[in-house]
Amino acid sequence: MASASSDSPLSARRRFLARLLLAGGGWSALVGRRAQGCAARASADARAILAGLLRRYGRLTALTADFTQVHQGRQTAREQGTLALKRDGRMRWDYAAPYVKQFICDGKRTYFYSAARGQYTVEPVRASRDPRTPFLFLLGDRRAAQLFSQAELAAEPPVRAGYVALRLTPRERIELVAAVLAECHPTTFELARISLLSAAGARDDFMFSNIVENPTLPERFFEFAPPPGAQRAAS
Repeated sequence: MASASSDSPLSARRRFLARLLLAGGGWSALVGRRAQGCAARASADARAILAGLLRRYGRLTALTADFTQVHQGRQTAREQGTLALKRDGRMRWDYAAPYVKQFICDGKRTYFYSAARGQYTVEPVRASRDPRTPFLFLLGDRRAAQLFSQAELAAEPPVRAGYVALRLTPRERIELVAAVLAECHPTTFELARISLLSAAGARDDFMFSNIVENPTLPERFFEFAPPPGAQRAAS
């Protein structure tokens, strides 16, 4: 992804965790064992919440939501729009403010259109470096749980009161994404936020509202039609 300019996709993200160093001795060994036990329970809780999150959204065939995206890197940018996901790799992001943009995935190719530039790009899904592509793991991918080698409770607090934030480490680097934060309700598993963090320290936070589960979305909704006058950018 390019820099957080008015007409380019935003880049992808990452990190942190606290460490406690204990000195030797019988008491510290006891504390260490207790700390390990607490860490094991926290890890089990995180895995259970992740399983619930994937179970809730994995059974869906489609989803729509309003989103606010905040990018933090060399620049800070805040954008808003609507999101639509459909099983089998369909995805559509319509940015309304502050600039009109569109990102569509039809399951085979991704399309990015910038109204400011009057241009659009086309890429195969496998070649896409867009940070929005990891969102496809939410719907119906049975391998979703295997995408992450580690799930733990995040060190940073959740954005929404009463929710919990998980820190997920991808088994393999998802393009520039080194870690994913997923915030959801601990019992209903309703999603509130996904954050994509890069090893370089940049991050994109996606906050969701007005989520609608299993709406009717025709296939043509995920077909890209270049606006009048738009030109395809040179690859």
